[in-house]
Amino acid sequence: MTNVRRKVLLGVATLMAMSVGALAAPAAAHAAAEDSATVSAGTLVLEPTERGYAGTLEATMQNTGTEPAYLGLAIVEPIANAWQDIVVEDACVWNWNPDGRRTVYCGTGSVFQPGEERRVDSTFRVLSKTRMYAMEALGGEIGVTFNDGSSGPLTPFSTLLRSTTGSVANPRLFVQDTQSNITLKVGKALKLTKDADGRFRGRLAVTVIWRGNAPHQYVPVELVGLPEGFWVDGTEPDADLPCWQGCAAPGGEFMQGESRTFSLIVSGPEDAAVGDYGTLTATSNVTWGFVNTTDVDPSDNSRTFTLKVLG
Repeated sequence: MTNVRRKVLLGVATLMAMSVGALAAPAAAHAAAEDSATVSAGTLVLEPTERGYAGTLEATMQNTGTEPAYLGLAIVEPIANAWQDIVVEDACVWNWNPDGRRTVYCGTGSVFQPGEERRVDSTFRVLSKTRMYAMEALGGEIGVTFNDGSSGPLTPFSTLLRSTTGSVANPRLFVQDTQSNITLKVGKALKLTKDADGRFRGRLAVTVIWRGNAPHQYVPVELVGLPEGFWVDGTEPDADLPCWQGCAAPGGEFMQGESRTFSLIVSGPEDAAVGDYGTLTATSNVTWGFVNTTDVDPSDNSRTFTLKVLG
């Protein structure tokens, strides 16, 4: 993702704990008096919904310098992959911290005049099963970034996950999975027949079951052993992502406990030989921060099927 409006310092954030329910204090001002700013944030309360938890972090930024300044925000998400969007029209970039959480850098869309104060909100979502008890997540932080690529210190903010009974009292610690827990199911046979465009084409039924809440952006399904000249054309419904030896499951991220069924569309060349091509393997795994995520039980991440081209 590219931000064309500003440069940011992609530093790894200092990881800090914070007490439950405490409001974040204003971040310290930038050293230069002509280029300084503060930001303060309240407690992020994530509400139970039909699809996990969702909430908004309200933050107030102020240009405390003597010159107009383009200011941005740096946010360390309290839960990996929880940050969703900032409620301004500007781009965001991020990097991954060693613990899997991201530090997200966002512009705010326009210049702050000296003394100007502005509220800037960010939305968060956690695709975890909602609970009858409240929970807390440690580690959220927020700070100011400047147009010269420098940034102010990060200040902690508290994060609470409200119970399904409406309470935030006596919260337990929220624990996120570090391993995925995927179960993959596929049809027994993939049969390709001649299509209107002259190519051979067929559909393989696929079901992905996602049992945990490990961070991920999509769940890919790859076909191993496709003959030369054969490829995965897409999905039904359309995942709207590029495919080659496999495709991402349509619908993006999975909610804990969600099962999703779709078809992989496989194509072969016009001159493909009619006959039985033997047994192939469908497999699924996820990555987070460009690192493969280990699975609780890798044995159910792969399934075999047969490939036939019919005349």
